[in-house]
Amino acid sequence: MAKTHKEYAYAKINPYLAVTGRRSDGYHTILSHMQAVTLCDVLIFHWDPNTEKNLVFRLHCSDNTLALDESNLICRAARAMAERLAADGRSIAGHLTVQLEKNIPLAAGLAGGSADAAATLRALNVLWDCRYAVDTLCEIGAALGADIPFCIKSTTAPAMTARGIGEQLSNAKSLSRSCYLVIACHGEGVSTPWAYRQLDEQRIALTPEEAEQQYAALEAALAKENLGTLAACCYNCFEQVVLHERPAAAALIDAMKKGGAVFARMSGSGPSVVGYFENEAKAKDCADTLRLQGIAAQVCQPLF
Repeated sequence: MAKTHKEYAYAKINPYLAVTGRRSDGYHTILSHMQAVTLCDVLIFHWDPNTEKNLVFRLHCSDNTLALDESNLICRAARAMAERLAADGRSIAGHLTVQLEKNIPLAAGLAGGSADAAATLRALNVLWDCRYAVDTLCEIGAALGADIPFCIKSTTAPAMTARGIGEQLSNAKSLSRSCYLVIACHGEGVSTPWAYRQLDEQRIALTPEEAEQQYAALEAALAKENLGTLAACCYNCFEQVVLHERPAAAALIDAMKKGGAVFARMSGSGPSVVGYFENEAKAKDCADTLRLQGIAAQVCQPLF
């Protein structure tokens, strides 16, 4: 019997992000506060198990610039889930169609691809009656991308602390419910591998001890639920290498501050910028002003 399932793939921002080293296998260690937000992609999955002898996959997207081949993380997540089932003695055959409404900007440091992959794993766990625990889904997802385990858990734990290469997750304090966010992206995207190479070449990293000390101050600020206090504790190491190369991102930070943001920071490896507002009306006015300038901007809130 054919089945349909809807999933929401929530974007991720990083009020705090520090690189603390590089392992011998090339992966970087981090300390980060990850926060899911209400900006999201919407995925509709249609599964018909009676039409094929093998797994046949079709992906459609509202954004015609997105690659829809096997390089797409949605496709890779579906294949990884099928392979895990095969390893557990179950074969999957049928026609899987995914319709993706893309709202999270591409290559913007918002974990849009990872969120889509996480939504795929959650959906197929239902449609294929896998009955895998969340930790198993995270194990499958981690092989595809370091942000995917957080994105899998974000629907029930929207704020987490990430250590290691991002796989060591623990629950964290969310941003305040009274916080309004403007997320904007303009200009050329940023390749995450390129951004990490720049950090390496310029030797930009905190020691684990320095990062933990800063992060403790961030946690204390989050507990006070005051954006003015939080502003001094937020940090993104990638700003030191990206803002010089992507002046549009630096201009967005200035524009959001002028538009009433308590502060503004780049998210992830950029070039998206997040403005933190105490007032919804100011956030909407700022986003409207940016859109009149041809800049993609959306108002959202922390996910709870």
